[in-house]
Amino acid sequence: MRIKRTLQPFVDHGEIIFGFGNQKLIRKIPATEDNLRLVKALDEQGTDYLTELQSEKLSDWQSKGLLTTNCYDEDKFSRNINFFEWMDTSSNVDPGIYQNKLANSTVLIVGLGGIGSNIAEILARMGVGKLILCDFDTIEESNLTRQSTFQKKDVGRQKLDVVSDYINMISDSDVQRIHKKIDSLADLNVIYSNNQFDLAICCADKPRIEIDLWFDNMSAKYKIPFISGSYASTVINYAYINPGKTISLQEFYGENAITDSNLLSHESPTSIIAPVSFMAAGLISYKVAMSLTDLFDLPNILQIDLTNWEVIDYDI
Repeated sequence: MRIKRTLQPFVDHGEIIFGFGNQKLIRKIPATEDNLRLVKALDEQGTDYLTELQSEKLSDWQSKGLLTTNCYDEDKFSRNINFFEWMDTSSNVDPGIYQNKLANSTVLIVGLGGIGSNIAEILARMGVGKLILCDFDTIEESNLTRQSTFQKKDVGRQKLDVVSDYINMISDSDVQRIHKKIDSLADLNVIYSNNQFDLAICCADKPRIEIDLWFDNMSAKYKIPFISGSYASTVINYAYINPGKTISLQEFYGENAITDSNLLSHESPTSIIAPVSFMAAGLISYKVAMSLTDLFDLPNILQIDLTNWEVIDYDI
């Protein structure tokens, strides 16, 4: 074992500080001469040389999440593993276990538009073992402005096929395709009953409101957490619902929903630019990673207004 290099320890006001700049990750130990020597020795030599007294001290440091068996190799997922090491405040010394959790996970993504297609790419690059992708739509020219898996030559092709082919080019994630339009709760129930997965993501925007509640229903029925993610011009958000740990989405809407009345006779047209789409996909993908690895898996509903960077975090 060695000191976690990702925590970049430094001395300040008589303390050795680990994880500076991230309030929930900061840990401190006294900057005694013995501790300073031990930190430097652990970085260079590991634990083989330790005396019995120092070994006792190391058990305390391990409980604070300061030690690792990470060898900092430059392999494919080394940056992921380093990140998980940095995030892990538990006594675990092997950050590779979190990458293994991703590799052994299956995620269902329904809807491969401005959010779903980008999430599929991010999760594949992150090393999620299997993706079940569901969509029915074809690619339009307007999709090219905010969906990185599509090219000009793909206009007119099925989104499902193009995203699946793209993932196969960039990763080793197993991809299962479901060519289906979800028109009812029964349609979604068929997907849930015929497939095994650890987490579902609803990125479909029609039928509006209803499809989120269908996922809410299936989540409760099958005891599988789901994330509903979206954007509305300058606002990005997600709802993370986990049966037994959070209230249902229907309960949340009952307490927080706004009126759906509209003064205009026409439905509001889609208004979005690429940065907002990518931020929404990144935000949701990060939540997926935290859920699948159990690192900072906070049950919440989050909304960010990009006009003033106001964050509203609902504790559910």
